[in-house]
This record gives sequence, structure tokens and C-alpha cells, in this order.
Amino acid sequence: MLLKSEVKELHQKVKEPIRLKLEAYLDGSLGREWTAVEIQQYFGLPNNRISELRNPEKYPDPIGKPLLKTLIARRFITVTEITKDIDLNKDELAYLEKLSVFESKPIQDIILEAMGAGISEEEFVAFVKEKIESKKS
Repeated sequence: MLLKSEVKELHQKVKEPIRLKLEAYLDGSLGREWTAVEIQQYFGLPNNRISELRNPEKYPDPIGKPLLKTLIARRFITVTEITKDIDLNKDELAYLEKLSVFESKPIQDIILEAMGAGISEEEFVAFVKEKIESKKS
């Protein structure tokens, strides 16, 4: 488990891989050259955060958890890409691995479909738990 101060420190660490990925989108080294507006619209990375990421010395604030989840869920960056080049202890790695669930398009789609069908969060969780228990026996 990470303490609040440790989470903040971790979110500072993940800022660099995100910054590098942003630069790769902007300079076209990932195949296509994206504009900041396109990145904002497609990935949900606000324009002010783009500016902040491009000027880390001037803007040292860490990436917030909601934005990190958004960037993972919208496939801007994966947990594997984030963890590849930074030193992490086991608690930091476990924290980030939990966020990898947001990478799964099939999971996102089925949750959205269930919500659209009027299935409540409680019903959905109960169904999944029941399924897990049936697999154990």
C-alpha cells in the first residue's frame, strides 16, 4: 500500500514517460504527426497539461490519478510503457498494475453495454462475483 505522499511521488515519476510519449505523438515518431488539439480531442489530455508536460522545469506538478486513468483508458500510453523505464518498488508497481484494467477495451465495452441496458453497478459486481465463485468450485 502506498501512502498519500508516496502516490504523489509515483505520479511525479510517471510524468516523464508520459511527456516522452507526448513528444513522440507531436513529432510524428509514432507514425503520424499529431497536433496538440488532436491529442486533446482524441485522448482527453487538456491543452494546459500538454503545455505543462512540454515544460517540466517550469511546471513540476505530478500527473493526477484521474488524468492518468484517462490517458491509459484512451490508449495514449499503457501501464507497460509507463513502467518500462522507471525504477519502481513493489508497491508502486502494484498500484500501477491495478490501473491496467483501464486498458481493456472489451471490459470497457461490456461495462458500457451493461449500463446502457440498465444494469446497476451493484448488479454488475454481484454477477461478476457470482461468476468468480462458480469458477472456484
